[in-house]
Amino acid sequence: MNDKFLEMIDGIIFDLDGTLLNTLPDIASSMNHVLKAEGLALHSEEEYRQMLGSGIAKLVEAALPLDLRIPERITPLINRLNQVYKANLINKTAFYPGIPEVLSLSRKKGLKLGLFSNKPHPLCLILADKLLSKWNFDIILGADNGFPKKPEPYGIYHISDSLNIKVHHLLMIGDSQADILCARHSGTKSLAVSWGYRKHEVLIAENPDFIVTNPTDLYEFIDNLPASSNSPFYTQKP
Repeated sequence: MNDKFLEMIDGIIFDLDGTLLNTLPDIASSMNHVLKAEGLALHSEEEYRQMLGSGIAKLVEAALPLDLRIPERITPLINRLNQVYKANLINKTAFYPGIPEVLSLSRKKGLKLGLFSNKPHPLCLILADKLLSKWNFDIILGADNGFPKKPEPYGIYHISDSLNIKVHHLLMIGDSQADILCARHSGTKSLAVSWGYRKHEVLIAENPDFIVTNPTDLYEFIDNLPASSNSPFYTQKP
């Protein structure tokens, strides 16, 4: 085990979009539905991939032509996108292959599970209820729930307090620069995954503590963690 893990990890904070779930097809089709109704140019899924990670407001702004990126145009489209996307939340959204096994292993090892996303909090709760209920996440924190979006660290501080786990005993797993920076700002260790919405080289440039390229490697990484003090397999060292 890397010497950065001399201290025990008792909890994992997962990002949602691009980390656990491939939500891109439903987000892209919903945003294009809104743009088409406005008579505006549509975008490909690959273009949307680069727009995601900072919340719906930033997505809408990025999808609009430069001359329309003003509050008077952005705000009503945010409201419309929220409506359309909520109605089409899980049409094509699915786990990345291997992620259910990663979550089950994390629970088996006695790790507390948190979810911290820049997606609106009500939508996080719906997705958690529909797709993540098997693992009974200990805390779910989405955007507009009283804490600034990532990369601000305050959500991690709240999760740390709620789980009664010190920040340096937490691991933040995500697919974006915001996840890495959020972990760094809070004193939490970061693990970047490169199967999501950011390319490997972009993530490497942010210097995460760890990076994996597929869920199988993530499974092995978690399997090699020392047993959490919450695990039935944990033995206190003398």
